[in-house]
Amino acid sequence: MKNLLRIRLESIRNTVRGTDKKKYILFLILGVGILAALGFFFTRVFGYLYHQSEFPLFFKLFLCEKILMMVFLTMFSMLIMSALISTLNIFFLSRDLQLLLSSPMKLGSIFTWKSLEVTVNSASMVVFFSLPALYAYHYYFAPNPADILASVLLFLLYTGTGVAVGIMLGVTIPTFFSARRLQPVLSLVSIVLISFIVIFLRLLRPEQLINPDSIDNLFKYMGGMNFDYMSYFPFYWIARGLTNIAKGEFRQYWTVVGLFAITFIVLAAVLAVLQKKLYFKLLDKL
Repeated sequence: MKNLLRIRLESIRNTVRGTDKKKYILFLILGVGILAALGFFFTRVFGYLYHQSEFPLFFKLFLCEKILMMVFLTMFSMLIMSALISTLNIFFLSRDLQLLLSSPMKLGSIFTWKSLEVTVNSASMVVFFSLPALYAYHYYFAPNPADILASVLLFLLYTGTGVAVGIMLGVTIPTFFSARRLQPVLSLVSIVLISFIVIFLRLLRPEQLINPDSIDNLFKYMGGMNFDYMSYFPFYWIARGLTNIAKGEFRQYWTVVGLFAITFIVLAAVLAVLQKKLYFKLLDKL
């Protein structure tokens, strides 16, 4: 495993050296621009809520939780689709697969290495787009270093859960369809799915969440914003966990962490079974 990591780092270093620096400069400018735009948006949103003196703190955190839930719903869908497509590429179509299978490396270690590759490829995008929202939220409502560390643990479990679901789907689906034919179809499906989520969020009219004129009765308004039917999903858990951090309710926070940990362990156990029952049989077919 260490040798594979060393080889991958050398490959990345050689790629960076052999590529025109102008491309990296343009990529850096684009990335900084996107982060700045997202950071400005979320800073305005959470800053507006923070400075609403007529709102009690629990109501501000309630609205922040709903906004974060929408953000992490989008991120979780992107994470699963990205992990699914990366699984097809890395587990079944990568160039080094035949070399690894012919090496003395254990089959379980190959599966673990490929899972790490999928995790890095998929999670990097979600981390990139989630950072502005998390930064703005912590800047106003949970600025303590301990709160930030608690959020990092929560975010790692959230990301790991999404990647595990994507890998599980990516290993299972090729038993019914060809991995090579499925790859372009899934790229189209991912675009349709993200478009559907954007439309769904737009229909929720999130701008009305922080419109004081639309609030007649505080508790009636909060009751109308009840999304308990989403409480079975990780994007709901992480939003609730961040609210617990801001409130200082760390007993409830550790309950959320435990729920994430149990889910991740169950998914890891399912992946271990799929590795033995499906993955290597699919490689024999290929």
